[in-house]
Amino acid sequence: MRCGMLPKYALTIIAKNKLNIFAIIVFSLSLIYDHKLLFAENKQDKIVAKINGSNLYLSDIDKARKLLSLKAQKFPLEIVYDFLLDDLINRRLIIEAAQKHGIGKEKGIRLKIKEFEENILSQAFMARSINNEVSLDQLKSKYNDYVKLNSGVEEIRARHILVQTREQALEVVKLLKKGSDFADLANKISTGPSKIIGGDLGYFIRDAMVLPFSKAAFSLKKGEINDIPIKTQFGWHIIKVEDKRFKKIQSFEKIKAELMKTIINRREEAFITELRKSAKIQKYPFN
Repeated sequence: MRCGMLPKYALTIIAKNKLNIFAIIVFSLSLIYDHKLLFAENKQDKIVAKINGSNLYLSDIDKARKLLSLKAQKFPLEIVYDFLLDDLINRRLIIEAAQKHGIGKEKGIRLKIKEFEENILSQAFMARSINNEVSLDQLKSKYNDYVKLNSGVEEIRARHILVQTREQALEVVKLLKKGSDFADLANKISTGPSKIIGGDLGYFIRDAMVLPFSKAAFSLKKGEINDIPIKTQFGWHIIKVEDKRFKKIQSFEKIKAELMKTIINRREEAFITELRKSAKIQKYPFN
């Protein structure tokens, strides 16, 4: 089946996966190297197109396909072939036009290319230097730490109204005692970002909030509102506790990917710490 016969759902999925990453890579490198050298000729690699004397190969199609989403990659190559080929041809023509206009010589573009190269170099070096393999035992150990840390931990769901003076906070208390709805007042009066959702802060544990706020919130019963406004560095708070419960322990399978990411991040942090120890670094104050 050729691209022209693609069902609409397939075209939609593929069209949403324009090769932005690939375009950046090709565009950046092509401004540094001659595009005829970028795609080195391979006698065993099938030529799929010729553009102004330079070749595109089947391997280029394959590389571009791997940059699509996993969902789009599931389509057979014959289904996405024409789409990818036309996209690569368009990119190559844009690159040639950019070269003719001297875009690569502009200072701003050169700086962006340099920044891009440094990012790629950094990522490649970290990928080679850090062991990304995580054993099941390591994951289970990290999960056990998670369970120990979160078992029996109380969390509450609360709303708050944030104002900038004590007088304003006391006025809020009066309105609430007269029967005003807490969420409505938060939406109208609060200066905090949660005002748009009625002051709802969701569920949180004690350590998630600044101490004065947390101490006051966790001392309240479910449905209770503090009569005495609480002062923090953000202003004055009136708090209502909507619910109290013990923190839910997630299953191993549900957070396995997150645990793996945490382990790898710790390895990266340790590696960078060692790099800093062996480097001569001078830092200067802002002023």
